[in-house]
Amino acid sequence: MNRILDRLYCGAFDDVPACADAGITCVLSLCEAQPEPIPGVLMLHAPFPDEVDIPVHVWAELITALTRVLRYGYTVLVHCRLGVSRSPTLCAAYIARAGVFPLDDALTYVRLCRNIANPHSATWASVGAWYAHENWHAHEERMHHA
Repeated sequence: MNRILDRLYCGAFDDVPACADAGITCVLSLCEAQPEPIPGVLMLHAPFPDEVDIPVHVWAELITALTRVLRYGYTVLVHCRLGVSRSPTLCAAYIARAGVFPLDDALTYVRLCRNIANPHSATWASVGAWYAHENWHAHEERMHHA
């Protein structure tokens, strides 16, 4: 498990049992297998198989969920099976949504924190579609209020 931001960690399924000892208070699981509950840790499960195209609306829901638990003060581990594709992608999308970096730069940053991060092309394409959709709506909103 690797620290990405204050209270945001990225990891693999095998990292989950060590969460409570690491100060993690929420686990956001992005793999088909559901981890065992951990006393005192909020467990959120979005069961996605490996190497699939995750629809734009699902990325929006995942990023909203991650934003909320971080806003509520949880320390979050986002994990997938290996911690290579889905979880680093969600962390990068969160960083982009927060306005810290554009999406590609956010992934570069996540890779600096978790050197095994390497999103599958279908996963990265689907989050890219979310990002383009998100930016289009933000642009439209700015134009509407101008």
